[in-house]
Amino acid sequence: MFVLMAMAMLGGLLTGAVLAPQGFLVALVGAPLGGSLCAALGGLLLMQRSGAGRLSDPDLDAQADAMVASLRAAAARARRLDENPDQAADARAA
Repeated sequence: MFVLMAMAMLGGLLTGAVLAPQGFLVALVGAPLGGSLCAALGGLLLMQRSGAGRLSDPDLDAQADAMVASLRAAAARARRLDENPDQAADARAA
C-alpha cells in the first residue's frame, strides 16, 4: 500500500512539474491524473511481481498429496505400535 501511495504522490508531483510551463491550471488539473496513472502502473508492477512467485494448481495438488501420504504413513506406524505393545515400549524408551 505504501508503494502505491508513494507512486501516486511522486507521479502527481512530477506531472505537475512537467506541466507547470503550460500554466498553473493545467498543472493543477494534470497532477491528479498523472498520480493516478503512476499508481495504476505501480499496482500492475506489484501484481506481476507477486504473481510470479505463486504456486500453480498442480504444484499445490502435489504438495497436498505429499502431506496426505506422510499423514497416512504416521497413522500406519501408530497402528503398528498399538498392535504390538513391545515395540511401543521400545519406541517410547528411545
